[in-house]
Amino acid sequence: MLKKSDVFRKGVLRSSALIISLCLLLSSFGLTGLSFDEFFDNVFYVSPSGDDGGSGSFELPFKTVEGAERYLSENASELGGKTVVYLREGVYRLNETLKFDSSFPSNVTFKAYKNESASISGSRTVSGFKREKVNGVDVFVKELGSSPENAVRSLFRGDETLTAPRYPESGYLHVDSVNTDDNLYTEDSDHWSLTLGQQSFNASLDDVDKKLFKNDDVLVRILHYWKDDMAFVKSFDSDTGRVRLSRPASIMIHKGDRYFFENVFEALDSPGEWYFDKESGKLYYVPYENEDPDTLELQASKAQKLIEIDGADNITFENIAFRDTAWELAGASAENGSSQFDIEHNLDTTQAALYVNGVITVKNSKSPSFKNCDFINLGGTALKIKENVSGAVVDSCYLYNIAGCGIFAGGRNVAAGKNGSVSDVTITNNIIHKFGREFYNAVGIHITYCDTAVLANNEIHDGYYTGVSCGWVWGFTYHATRNIQIKDNLIYDIGQEVLSDMGGIYTLGVQSGTVISGNVIHNVTDAPDDDYGEGAHGIYLDEGSSDIIVERNLVFACSDFGLNIHYGEGNVFRNNISALNEGAAVNVGGNPEWLDRSHAFYYNNIYLTDNSPVYVNMKDTDHFYENGNLIWDIKTGAKKLHFEVDLNDRYFTLKQAEMCDFIHLPVLSDPLFKDAENFDFTFSDEKTAEDMGFDIWDYDDAGTLAGSVIGTDHEGGTLRYNDGAKALDKTEIKYRRDLRYILYYPFVRPIIKAFKNIRQYFEGLFNK
Repeated sequence: MLKKSDVFRKGVLRSSALIISLCLLLSSFGLTGLSFDEFFDNVFYVSPSGDDGGSGSFELPFKTVEGAERYLSENASELGGKTVVYLREGVYRLNETLKFDSSFPSNVTFKAYKNESASISGSRTVSGFKREKVNGVDVFVKELGSSPENAVRSLFRGDETLTAPRYPESGYLHVDSVNTDDNLYTEDSDHWSLTLGQQSFNASLDDVDKKLFKNDDVLVRILHYWKDDMAFVKSFDSDTGRVRLSRPASIMIHKGDRYFFENVFEALDSPGEWYFDKESGKLYYVPYENEDPDTLELQASKAQKLIEIDGADNITFENIAFRDTAWELAGASAENGSSQFDIEHNLDTTQAALYVNGVITVKNSKSPSFKNCDFINLGGTALKIKENVSGAVVDSCYLYNIAGCGIFAGGRNVAAGKNGSVSDVTITNNIIHKFGREFYNAVGIHITYCDTAVLANNEIHDGYYTGVSCGWVWGFTYHATRNIQIKDNLIYDIGQEVLSDMGGIYTLGVQSGTVISGNVIHNVTDAPDDDYGEGAHGIYLDEGSSDIIVERNLVFACSDFGLNIHYGEGNVFRNNISALNEGAAVNVGGNPEWLDRSHAFYYNNIYLTDNSPVYVNMKDTDHFYENGNLIWDIKTGAKKLHFEVDLNDRYFTLKQAEMCDFIHLPVLSDPLFKDAENFDFTFSDEKTAEDMGFDIWDYDDAGTLAGSVIGTDHEGGTLRYNDGAKALDKTEIKYRRDLRYILYYPFVRPIIKAFKNIRQYFEGLFNK
């Protein structure tokens, strides 16, 4: 028989469940302000006025995040269900990296309390400056001391990273000549063909004065190909101009390569520049107008990491700002799997800032989550998701002024669930801008080896290299990366004429199930004076990219190709718009002699040109097939459409391209965009598009979601797809008609192929 108390208890539980269900339903319709953050089994608080010896209650909060972490780890066995740790208003400065390992309880959320602002910082405040005169200008000076713990590696003024003095102040110097006597590799040694491991180069004596190298921590940056090689100046010979580097270059240095020096004390003369003299322990800062040395406060940092999650499951961070960490040169290490040889010579990776440390790293963990967080002034890759992680979520976060990549996700090249894998990653509704500020070849979102991910509704801009990179295998060998949805992202102002060989979206390797859809990409531009690297494309399927569907994307105003393939198999391009890209609407890619299976399919796309080719690299009808695409030139309509046979400025007319079986059933009609010259690609009349079977979509679906909150206080969905789009400085190219292949493709080539097939048939018989 049930007791009255049991009946009462069950009634209360049922009533509570009903009330909660009703509130949840009302909340989903926005009819109640009730927050369900309160429905946790355990609640703790952290406050700058607290005490780490306390209980963590509202009345007796912990003083530091470290104190809360320590308490929860020590009492993990007593905690069940869900736990929340509220951070009250304030800046929480870490003395060391905050670590969450397997001793930390599961299902813990750290979040800012209600509408209060909480930051976790790697910096310390510097104040109490004195005036001095340096290099002929007024500077503020603070004596910090020369001990290592007082060192300053990065300096911040609010959300601005202050700059080290640069020489020259703007623009670049150019390598005068190269040396061969101190290369790490010889021509005959086993190494990558694009590097010799050069350990010096020669500067023009007209460019460089020996007095520039008074201090021994001058950094030189060499910009070439898709890499910014960085090393300290080991020595400078004022008689020959020889600049010796503290480590070998990762990519071959050529005469004419751009470079500049950084952290040059003698160049300290412009507002916002700073220099730390490690010998005297003095911090120098050139003030802006109206700054007062008595009241000025700057944030200095030498910390590179804030948080390491290693073994803690279901840990969540919400509405917290992660700020102000320092950067250091990246190089080979055991942590990133480098060989002993690479570690010994401190070699850097050549691509995508792969060796840059994560300011926040996650490994060996399930379902880590970052929601509505700010990542500001960070000296490495903001968030790095590594081995043995599944179910990671990064949603509605704001990433600004990041030295390395915005978000990285990748483990080992193994299947999901295997040791070292990464799977089921969700990166949605984030703003990532001003990334790659120290490591120029960093990527906005970088996926290497990952099985299943959604990268959607992100706004990525103001970087010097690729916006989204997906995959990490060159060629057709085994690749764990698959089922990646890259959709509805807004990507723009990428490259900015600094590096080369990039894409708004870039892929590598076989990626079954990967779909690139609904993205808007514009203003991807490469370095115009780099003779040894080129290419800035909208969507770039690089070596071995295969089994990828590219659909419903708008790509415009890129300095090279809107759509670009190096080589791959089974890729489909349909229902895309490639418009007003300087190099061509599409580069159909190569079909190397050693490769007999490279091909792609193009249909129902709209190509709008401006005296640039429609297709380039049409060397072979076997490696690409196109049908039913709308082709139009913004100035000449269908009259002067041209198609490059190769990347050699020789072209076919439309009739010749059709006769040679390259072009099939083209739609020659104005697509009727409202104002394409000013980058308005909405349709003034949809009839032409509908008649060709083109699926019209809303470009403004790309980017962050309207009405959402990004980070702690930024509004989402405020940017239109073409806001800030800029016209390119077009290079006029004189194309020459190519008559050599008019007979070759329709007549000679079929005969050659027939003989090859006959030969292969008989070879097969004899081999049997």
